[in-house]
Amino acid sequence: MTQPIHLTEYQQIYLSAERLTQPEAQRLWAHFRPVIHLDPPSFKNNNQWALTPQGWAGHIQLSAKTTFVISPKVSVQNLFRLLQQVYQLPQFSWLDGVSQAETVQGFWDVLAGELADRVLDRQRKGIAKEYVSKRELVGVVRGRIDARHLATESASPQIMCDYAEQTADLPQNQILAFTLRQIALTGLCSPQVLRRGNRAWRQMPVAPVPFTGHEPLGFEYSRLTEDYRPMHALCRLFLDGLEPTHHHGQNGADMLPFLLNMPQLYEKFVAQWLSQNLPHGFSLREQERVRLDSLQSRHVDIDLVIYDSDQRPVMVLDTKYKAGEPTNDDIYQVTFYAREIGCQSAGLVYPIQPKTPLRGQNKDVAYRSLTFSLDQEPDAAGAAFLDQLSL
Repeated sequence: MTQPIHLTEYQQIYLSAERLTQPEAQRLWAHFRPVIHLDPPSFKNNNQWALTPQGWAGHIQLSAKTTFVISPKVSVQNLFRLLQQVYQLPQFSWLDGVSQAETVQGFWDVLAGELADRVLDRQRKGIAKEYVSKRELVGVVRGRIDARHLATESASPQIMCDYAEQTADLPQNQILAFTLRQIALTGLCSPQVLRRGNRAWRQMPVAPVPFTGHEPLGFEYSRLTEDYRPMHALCRLFLDGLEPTHHHGQNGADMLPFLLNMPQLYEKFVAQWLSQNLPHGFSLREQERVRLDSLQSRHVDIDLVIYDSDQRPVMVLDTKYKAGEPTNDDIYQVTFYAREIGCQSAGLVYPIQPKTPLRGQNKDVAYRSLTFSLDQEPDAAGAAFLDQLSL
C-alpha cells in the first residue's frame, strides 16, 4: 500500500510526475483547487509538481494509490480546542483520547469512535420516538374514519383513516445514521471504530435521509433527549467537513474527503468566545451585511462588529488566519468596513502576533493588529485578547 503524502498548511512541497500522475493532478485541480494550490512541472521547479495547501486541514484520496493528509499549522490538541468551542462539545473523559492524538487521523478516530459509542449506548436504552400524524387507506379501522371519503368511495374495501403512529424515523435519529455512514466512507477510521460505527448506523430503524453541513438543525431537547445534544454536535462537526459536492466512487476515488476550513473555523472560534465573554453592556454581531449602493445590489459582510449598550459600533474586527505580516490590502479593507458603518476603530485579528505590531490611522479610522492566540488554553488567550481590546 502506498504511503500517504503528508502536507502542512501553507507549506509548499514538490512531487515528481511518477508520484503525482497527470490524471491525479487534473482531479486535484478540478475538485480541490481552493484547498491545494497546484503549479505544473517546469524549469522553475525542476520539472516537479508544486503543491501548497491553502488553509485547510484533513484528508483527500485522489486515487487508490494517492492520498493527501493535510496537517494544520496548530497542534492537534489546539485544533480540538477550536472545534470544542465552535461546536460546543462537552467536557468528558473521552477528551483524554483527543489530547493524546498526534495526527489528524488519530483525532478523527477518537471523535468518530465517541459518536459510535454514544449512538450504541442510546440504542441499548431505547432511541427517541414520537407520535406522527398519518392519513392513509387501511384495511382495518385506525384512529378517526374520514366519513366523507367513506360516502364517496363506498365500494372500496379500504377505509381512509387519520391516526397517530409512534415512530423512531425522525430527523434527530436520521442524522445520526447518515453521519456514521458518511464517516465510514472516508476510510479514516481504525478497524475497531469502523466496526462499531457500521453496527450503530445499520441498527437505526430510519430512512436514509441525507444531511449537509452549514444548515441549522433546529432540534429541541428535553430531559429525556438531552444526551442527543452532544451527539448532534459531533454530527455537525463531521458534516461541515464532508462537503456534499464530493461524490463517493467517482473519478477513481474510493473514499470521501474530510476537510476543515481553518480560516472559517478560526473566525467562528473568536466570534463564539467573544460573544460569551465580552464585558457587560457590549454585544457582538457576526457577518454584518452592509449595502454599498442605493439599489441594494452590492454589499459586504463584515466578520465581527462590537457594539456598546446604546447599539453604537465600537470596533470592527477582521480575522486573518494566515501566515505573514499585515498587508496594505488588509488595512484598507478593515478601515473601509469601519467607515461604512460609522465606526472609528478597527482591528486585524491574528492567531500569531505579527513580528511588527500594527498601529496607525487611515483618515478617521484608527487601526491596529490584535492577537487571539491558538497556542494557549482558550480562556487564557481570550483574556489576553480582551486586554488588547481595552473596552
